[in-house]
Amino acid sequence: MTGRALVFDTSYFVQLFYSKDASRLRHLKRLAQSSAPKWISAITLIEMYKISAEIDGTEAAESRGSLIQQDFKVKPVDADIATVAANLQATRGLSGPQSIIAATAITLEATCITDDESIRKLGRPPTKWI
Repeated sequence: MTGRALVFDTSYFVQLFYSKDASRLRHLKRLAQSSAPKWISAITLIEMYKISAEIDGTEAAESRGSLIQQDFKVKPVDADIATVAANLQATRGLSGPQSIIAATAITLEATCITDDESIRKLGRPPTKWI
């Protein structure tokens, strides 16, 4: 997979760090080996820190956050993303995190790597199902 930028949803990292399925892990790792620009929304760092801290403690959360930032560019929530996210919340009923991740992909004109049906149903951004 090359070319169009990729925005990885939080669910990608939850599965990457917590799946016990070797086949699934190989698939997830292949997705991240793309030569396309790889992005995450800042909200993904927040969600992964919270999830990791609750399950494995703050030290593991900090370590995972650092690992993620080594391989993925972090897109802050700026005014453009906030405006698109607010519109998605108001018109499509997405939650705050879902709308920010989708808005990040839309703003970057990227494909969203997700298993979130509500993002896929939007029709944009394009999605790649994990």
